[in-house]
Amino acid sequence: MSNQVLVSVCVIVYNHGNFIKECLDGIVSQDYPNIELIISNDASADNTHQKIESFLNGRNYSKKIKVKYFNHEKNLGICPNLNFALKQCTGDYIAICEGDDYWVSRNKLSVQVQSIENTNFSASFHDVQYKKNGMFFESFIDDFAGVNSKGLEVVTLKELMNLKWLVPTCSFFFKRNCLELPYFFEELKFGDFPLFCSIAAKGDFLLLHGINAVYRMDNPGSQINQVDPLGSVVKHLDFIRFLSWLKKESDLEEIDIRIQFHISKSKGDLISFKHSGTYKLSIRLQKFLRKIIWN
Repeated sequence: MSNQVLVSVCVIVYNHGNFIKECLDGIVSQDYPNIELIISNDASADNTHQKIESFLNGRNYSKKIKVKYFNHEKNLGICPNLNFALKQCTGDYIAICEGDDYWVSRNKLSVQVQSIENTNFSASFHDVQYKKNGMFFESFIDDFAGVNSKGLEVVTLKELMNLKWLVPTCSFFFKRNCLELPYFFEELKFGDFPLFCSIAAKGDFLLLHGINAVYRMDNPGSQINQVDPLGSVVKHLDFIRFLSWLKKESDLEEIDIRIQFHISKSKGDLISFKHSGTYKLSIRLQKFLRKIIWN
C-alpha cells in the first residue's frame, strides 16, 4: 500500500441502477494510489444492488482500492444514509460522489489532495458539467452562483451564506477531522448545505479551476417537492434549525440574515399552500373523517 494519505470516497445510492456503473468507473479509474471506497445502498427498489454486485465481482481491483459495500435492508433516508456512510470513512480526506453522478478526470483526487494538504483549507471543490432535462450544460458554478464573475478562488462561510447553491456535491473533497455535524442531522430533509457549512466553519474552501465531473439534475428520485406538497416549507424550517445551530460555531451577521430570509420564505410558502388544491382537499378529508368518527 502506498504511503500517501488514505482518501475515502463516499458513495450514497438510491435507485441509481441506470447510473451507478458510470459512477464507479470514474472512481476506480483514479490515478491516486490509496483509496477506500464506501458504497451505501439505501434499500434501492430497482436493480441497483445487482448492478453494484456485478461491478464489484466483475473486475480485479488493484491494491489502491479497498471496498466497503453496505446494502441496507430498510430505507434510511437521505441524511441518515449519508451520515452512516460518512461514519464508515477512515481516510484523512473524504470525497463525495452520489450514485447518479460521475467523475471525468483521472487525476481529480490527486489534484485535490495536493490542493489542501499541509494548508489551513478545510476543503476544496471544482466546477462540474451538469445535465438537466437530457441536455448537458457547462459550468454549474457560474450558472447557479456567478462565482467566476465574482473572481472567487477562496470561499468562506460568509460566501456560503450569501451565494446561491454553490458547491457541486460530486466535487466536494474535505479533511475528515473537520467533520462535525449537528446532532439532529439525520432528521433534516437535505444534507449537502449543512455538510458544507459545518466544514466551512472549521476552515475556508479552495475553488479549483476546471470541470472534473458530471452532476445530474434530472433524476426525479432526489427532489423532495415532487413527493411532499409541503416540501418547500419543511426545507425552510430545516434551514432555520440548522443555521441556528451553526451560530454556535460562527457568530456571523450573515447567518442571522439568512435565518430571517428563510423565516420570510417559509411564511410565504405556507400561505401559498393554504390556497392550494391539496390543502383544500385535506380539509375536506378531515371533515369527512370527523363526521364518520362522531356518527
